[in-house]
Amino acid sequence: MGILVEATSAAGHLWLLLSRTSILEQIILICALPSLWVLVGIVRSLLDRGNRHVPIVGKGTSPVLPIWRARIRYINQGVELIKKGYLKVGSGTGPPDTDWTAVTVHPTFLQIVGRTSARIFVGLPLCRNPLWLETSIDFARCVFLGSGILKVIPSVIRPIAALFSPHMHRIRRHHRNARKVLLPEILRRRQQASITPDWKVKKPNDMLQWLEDASEGADARPERMVDRQLGMSFAAIHTTTNHLTNVIYDLAARWDEYGPELRAEVEEVLAETNGAWKKTTLTKLSKMDSFMKESQRLNPPSALSFNRKLQTSYTIPSSSPPQTLPKNSYIAVAAGPISVSESIYESPATFDGLRFHRMRLAVGGSAQSHQFVTTGLESMTFGHGRFACPGRFFASNESKVILGLLLMQYDVKFANPSGKPAEALRPTNLVFADACYPDPEVKVMFKRRAA
Repeated sequence: MGILVEATSAAGHLWLLLSRTSILEQIILICALPSLWVLVGIVRSLLDRGNRHVPIVGKGTSPVLPIWRARIRYINQGVELIKKGYLKVGSGTGPPDTDWTAVTVHPTFLQIVGRTSARIFVGLPLCRNPLWLETSIDFARCVFLGSGILKVIPSVIRPIAALFSPHMHRIRRHHRNARKVLLPEILRRRQQASITPDWKVKKPNDMLQWLEDASEGADARPERMVDRQLGMSFAAIHTTTNHLTNVIYDLAARWDEYGPELRAEVEEVLAETNGAWKKTTLTKLSKMDSFMKESQRLNPPSALSFNRKLQTSYTIPSSSPPQTLPKNSYIAVAAGPISVSESIYESPATFDGLRFHRMRLAVGGSAQSHQFVTTGLESMTFGHGRFACPGRFFASNESKVILGLLLMQYDVKFANPSGKPAEALRPTNLVFADACYPDPEVKVMFKRRAA
């Protein structure tokens, strides 16, 4: 339930659904949405050429299940990468693996998430190819920065400005590099499929092969499959990294309150499977799921959700009197302000890591309620309905495995010599237009868990 507000800018009309609480705070968001369409235009150039990725990703985690064990093994390798390559535990003056070490979280987890996602998207051995990793990780960064610059330039001269943008040049270079890496593999697989009698059994099990199997006609052109791989990397890597970074910041600020309890839950669940990570393992991590959702509630990736541009005029039948939204209007839902509405949550400004765990217990522990991936009119960070983010299941499972392995092996905290409260330790996020993201330069203290 909310109020529909109209605004007009050089980019056209914008209609924003505002919740009835804190209206004044939400009105400042109205001018932000048109700037999103520069970014959307760049990504659409990748995904609108074909939509075979939609039904594949839209199946939730089902395509991932056959290679779940391989994925777990690769994420375990990622934990070793944290230990040996990034966290450099034991590099200080204390005993090896027992001293506290300051780590810049965001770039560290950017590499971990990038490599883990690559294992699912392109499989072995390409997931370890340095050129593909650099391309898939930096591509999204260039899109965000390039669109951020172009959006302040009048649309009439924007195409000319793009010719001189270093980020646009890098985007084009990433396209070339992606084709250099992936095209030979696509053609190799097609050749193998034509000469291998039992190819259906031996073929790779990754997103590249899923696209190959599902694509028909023009969608099956190798160049389009490469473009869709870049689009998938854009959608998966930085969003999950930002989410994990926010979770680590919240955990480090409140380690004594939540760390031992979350670790105990992981240990309890793993004990049921003799230490093996399975799909059912992740569904039982109710407290971790709650902690992740609470972190996202207070640190959403954007203040707006369900961003759309109307291709035709539309009359809202439930409004009184009926309101007609003109063609080319932009619409959005103020998902960020809704998530901190006092009419929905008790003490909405206070971080409560087990808030959604208790809410699930209150309705009988329903597996479908108040989950990290659950969408609804009160939780629209992932959108809602038919076009809710199809990759949220992948991001949730990936995050849980990484966090679970980290909890089992490391203690985390913020350096706090002056004894500040948790709220003061938690770094303030950065805001750009409607986007909200964690400070990428913040350091967190890590220590190898005592045996």
